[in-house]
Amino acid sequence: MFPDKGPPPEVQERTAAECRPYRNSGGRVRSPLLTVFGGPRVAQAVSLLCRRLPSLLILGSGKEWDVEDNVPITEPLCLPPSQVLRPPPSVLPFEPLVLPGYPGYCTEYSDLERRLDMQRLGRNNGRYCGETIEIGSVLQRLEAVGSHHKWTIEHLELPGMERLLALSRTPSTVTKRVYVSAGIHGDEPAGPLAVCQLLEEDNWPSSVGIWICPCLNPSGFRLNSRENAQKADLNRDYWHLESDEVARHVAWLEKQPTFDVTLCLHEDWEAQGFYLYELNPDETPSLAEPIINAVAEVCPIDRSSTIEGWPADNGVLRPPFRPEERPGWPEAFYLVLNKCRQSYTLETPSDYPLKTRVQAQVVALRQVLESLAR
Repeated sequence: MFPDKGPPPEVQERTAAECRPYRNSGGRVRSPLLTVFGGPRVAQAVSLLCRRLPSLLILGSGKEWDVEDNVPITEPLCLPPSQVLRPPPSVLPFEPLVLPGYPGYCTEYSDLERRLDMQRLGRNNGRYCGETIEIGSVLQRLEAVGSHHKWTIEHLELPGMERLLALSRTPSTVTKRVYVSAGIHGDEPAGPLAVCQLLEEDNWPSSVGIWICPCLNPSGFRLNSRENAQKADLNRDYWHLESDEVARHVAWLEKQPTFDVTLCLHEDWEAQGFYLYELNPDETPSLAEPIINAVAEVCPIDRSSTIEGWPADNGVLRPPFRPEERPGWPEAFYLVLNKCRQSYTLETPSDYPLKTRVQAQVVALRQVLESLAR
């Protein structure tokens, strides 16, 4: 879509200082994070891609457009230079001025797309404020794909019309067993979508048995809420088993074999990047660093020395395993005490594009499966 070389004829000479506040025809004052200089051809090439940014301003050919609100700009705000707001380097690691075809800038659509995929959106504010999913449709899709690929499908009935979905795949020769859960918090959509993508790809190691609970909190997803419809945080209920969802889930787990590795797919609305918790009391060879290295290709890693109050080492947290000191058990505690001695809780940063977070979960799961199949 971009020209092979040189700027399109309608590109006008402007300076980066024009990345300044403006008022659109809807009356909203905006401050763009990215300014694209060009006319209709350039706008057509990047507008859909850049909708993920909090604001995009397209300049050129006498027509200026606010892409996110999909309305024209009627009142550029000509402020003094001291008040001009420019994108900080931490927001966009490349030039705010994008001239397709010019050396030194994003000359490939795929390059621009990748750079944007690796940027925070800045939408989360005190909670998750990003893209949501229609969980009923996702569960129908999961069940249809699982059935098509001959997975064993179980419905864990709950009071009322609600139920949980469980899938399992047990090859004739099983050398390793993996359990995966997702969707225990209703404001963490990447996990169920990652499971769905892997089921659709249908590329599983021939010797690895897999058990999956793709959405443990369907009522929370309908509310875009961490808690379920009864305001319970399910991931703090694996000792007392007071919620219907957790009680039914544990009853199902008790009927399953022990696992070699368990993976709990989560998201963190405050995170700076991907990170994971490892519970490995028997000090089995760790999968944490291979997971981090694989995910780093598709999603930023949180390299902070402290995450969620725990010491962290390049995105890996290994908190002491002391369940007696924590009455509100997460699922991982129950799993390590009853089903598996090596558990990973994967946390994607939910202030990044949903596509990026789904891919991070997919890559992490693939890495674990490949490691176990060797």
